[in-house]
Amino acid sequence: MGIKYALPEIERRWFVGSEALEQVSGLEPSLIVDRFLEGTRLRLRRVESAEGVIFKLGKKYGGEMTNIYLTADEYGVLAALPSTELTKKRYSLEGGYLDVPLDVALRPRWEREFESMDAAREFSPPAFVLEEDS
Repeated sequence: MGIKYALPEIERRWFVGSEALEQVSGLEPSLIVDRFLEGTRLRLRRVESAEGVIFKLGKKYGGEMTNIYLTADEYGVLAALPSTELTKKRYSLEGGYLDVPLDVALRPRWEREFESMDAAREFSPPAFVLEEDS
């Protein structure tokens, strides 16, 4: 039984080669700052794009995810809590996203969400992917 208001999160992720980065070189990315609050399953997210800035608080329940939108002030209060931060650039790309983290220890990654487990299993990724990130 699912959590009320939580949506299924069915996705696959792949590490990508340099040719994928060449495909997005002229695109304007969104800048995403995720703060994973210590001792919780909560993720505080700030998304900055050409459309503006969005603040969200999310929580994962196994394979489900729920989010609420926050004001800048609410985000500021929660951002003061101890957390681990991850910053990445996200480019829109043919039905999925190409995540290019600014953290050089992480590898560029392409991800796609699906409506069902069958659709996820049957999907063939684009040629620029190297290996699936489990």
